[in-house]
Amino acid sequence: MSGIYTWARNHGHFDGANPIVGVKLPKARGASETYAYDLREELAIMNVLEPMAKAAIAVASFAGLARAEMRGLRWEDRKDGNLYVRRNVWGATVKETKNEYREAPVPIIPQLAEILDEYWETCGRPAEGWIWPSPVRDLSLDFIHIYRKHIRERLQKAKLPWYGWHAFRRGLATNPPTSGFPTL
Repeated sequence: MSGIYTWARNHGHFDGANPIVGVKLPKARGASETYAYDLREELAIMNVLEPMAKAAIAVASFAGLARAEMRGLRWEDRKDGNLYVRRNVWGATVKETKNEYREAPVPIIPQLAEILDEYWETCGRPAEGWIWPSPVRDLSLDFIHIYRKHIRERLQKAKLPWYGWHAFRRGLATNPPTSGFPTL
């Protein structure tokens, strides 16, 4: 920050004392180990869930999307064997993806297609609309809500651990494709 004020002063954009000189930042938390689910854990979790929550976990596990990207998915974004990420939803804000690379089609593997099809059938086979619609407004459900209302209790009963949504995405990078895919 100090360098920004120095640059601004040197280029005539700021005329005054640098307010950052002498400022000390608080100590940050130390780096902590992050968890990545393995494929067997992901499948065990999916096996105890209802179709909606199972589909959310499957998209996180097999498509590698960020939570805001998953919330932004609509049924019309699924076509030609791909998911097309067109938007992010964070809080009550719908916005474009972070960059053009995030909009590249994400292939749907057969296992994900099967789970999405099952959920789509339970939704009445909609042609459009949010994949995880909110019952109270025209927006998708927050994934924290999906966890609290549709996942937490089932995982506790099954004695399965929860490490958060991002642990599924991390698991995608650690699940070797050559290990075979256990049946659901």
